[in-house]
Amino acid sequence: MKKSLNCLLASVFLGAACLGAAAPLASSAFSASADSSSFVKTEPDERYKLYGAPSVILRLKNEDALGEIDLSSDERPANVILTLDDGMNVLSASGGVIGSFDDVFAQIYLAAIPVAEIKTQSVAEAFVSAYESNKISDIAVLSDNADVLSYVRGALPGIRGIYDCSAKPLTDKKEIIKTSGAAMATTLILSYEQSDLETVTYFQSRMKTVWTELPDDADAFDVKNAVASGTYGLIKNDCSAIFKAYASYKGGSLNEGGKYIQPSVARYSLNIAHRGLPVTRAENTVEGCKAAVESGATHIEIDAQLSKDNQIVIMHDASIARTTDYESGAQNISDMTLEEIRRYKVCKTMNGYKTEACEIPTAEDFFKEFKGKPVVFVFEIKNAAPALVTELRKLIETYDFWDQMTVISFSSTVLETMHEVLPEVPVASLSGFAQRSFEEDSAFYNAYNAVADITQGNLGDYTYFESTLKDRGYMSFCWTIGSAQDCISLSSAGEFGLTNNVADAFGASVCKIEGKAGQSAEAAELKAGGKIRLITTTYAGDTEEQDGTIFAVKKYEDHAEVIAAYEEVERVTYTRAFRVDYPKQEEKKGGCKSSVGGGIFAALVSAAAIAIAEKRKNA
Repeated sequence: MKKSLNCLLASVFLGAACLGAAAPLASSAFSASADSSSFVKTEPDERYKLYGAPSVILRLKNEDALGEIDLSSDERPANVILTLDDGMNVLSASGGVIGSFDDVFAQIYLAAIPVAEIKTQSVAEAFVSAYESNKISDIAVLSDNADVLSYVRGALPGIRGIYDCSAKPLTDKKEIIKTSGAAMATTLILSYEQSDLETVTYFQSRMKTVWTELPDDADAFDVKNAVASGTYGLIKNDCSAIFKAYASYKGGSLNEGGKYIQPSVARYSLNIAHRGLPVTRAENTVEGCKAAVESGATHIEIDAQLSKDNQIVIMHDASIARTTDYESGAQNISDMTLEEIRRYKVCKTMNGYKTEACEIPTAEDFFKEFKGKPVVFVFEIKNAAPALVTELRKLIETYDFWDQMTVISFSSTVLETMHEVLPEVPVASLSGFAQRSFEEDSAFYNAYNAVADITQGNLGDYTYFESTLKDRGYMSFCWTIGSAQDCISLSSAGEFGLTNNVADAFGASVCKIEGKAGQSAEAAELKAGGKIRLITTTYAGDTEEQDGTIFAVKKYEDHAEVIAAYEEVERVTYTRAFRVDYPKQEEKKGGCKSSVGGGIFAALVSAAAIAIAEKRKNA
């Protein structure tokens, strides 16, 4: 089996070593693609109506489902999960053999990205043994066992890792973040029941992509409800219900009846405050970042330098000269002790304007101020990687700051050091994942378990971030945005993590919608297009009651579950399903007449009471 597998792989995979063009092909199916990239070209298809739509993932449970994976079809899954045994066979849901990995892979080659599900150590060892000389460029490994996943990812660092938490308790989400990081997984699988808005947002705010496992009997309503959680992927044994649901979203580039329709958007964006509020406040200061959080920032992006006495100083430049009241003398942070550094104050914005003077802060100052508050750090490490990362680990352990920390860097040395010293903390590359070199770079960044935080310049091609990145579990984090309007426009295009200089202005935008509690309506009135009441919440925490439009309804005996759409100037977003009760029988009997009659009756009772009181008074 191993010999057969290696023979096939040698002809079709891009690996660490270049293979000769004369290598034998396993079948004619590979002859046409021998000179092509082994990276699957996934397409947005119907998803262009729904910006940021979750990737479609097929869990292969029987041989018939292979018919869904057709390269000529617009409605094919982006990924297919193949459950393997230690003989490298693909198993069905009942444990039977669908076929060898060779045969199944030949059927999906270039049509869908393979995800190898490995449940035991013996299967892990067989998988690594089969691939030790021929690595597949475009593949992910999936397991619910962190040790198994860590073993495979350690042996094959160029592939992607996925940690299945769908059957695990989520009572300690912080441990899930740490465990998945140590096991080299950037994507988590949650069950449909686990995938509420709060839980999905928690993980994805910490650079862990969520894929949601739908029940086998999930219908289009369940798909739309899962979409509204913000999840980045939907897994199902039959993907037709997913595509049916996607086709019902309207908007984007479509014009219906001559009327422009705003794009539907799958999730709200993160409001990442770049150096706090650098346009109006002293940048990279505790005071500026506090103001950003109070005005709606979900994250604060700050920059780290290491002083001569190994203190982590928060400053963008290696020198203190640009943003402080420095005039002469030593200016490089690496050449100064913290005591020397703190002779000066930060007193300028990023544009050089004078502002209120603030103390030059350390990382510890930030940890003390923001510990336990609803904000996540996006911590950029500039240089001095080994020593700085070692000191950072000490601080994280001291303040138990594990679930409030992510790290970004331009430096591959920093990413490598993070992987070695702080693997539990999610990391992102600021310089990799350029569209022109994605295929060459991906294995390199997978080895550091890094995700993408890309410059706006790489967002020009819709297919790149909507398919190439997203379908491989990379969320769209980008930098740096200069205006609130640009933030809104990018959010309306499906961008997720928005590092920006105007977190206060963007903070006035809506970031959450939910159905108003306690509503009731007749079953016949609850239909698509009808009106319903919603509560909107901005990043800054301001709430308002608004009109919404019913998007989908599932009716039961005494109530209905409703998903509603909220329309803004540039986008349409959707609520999670919420309950609307039917009026009770007592209410139905009275209706409007009951309300009026009740008022007359109350007036008569009141008049009688007054008459009795007067009679007693005169007695």
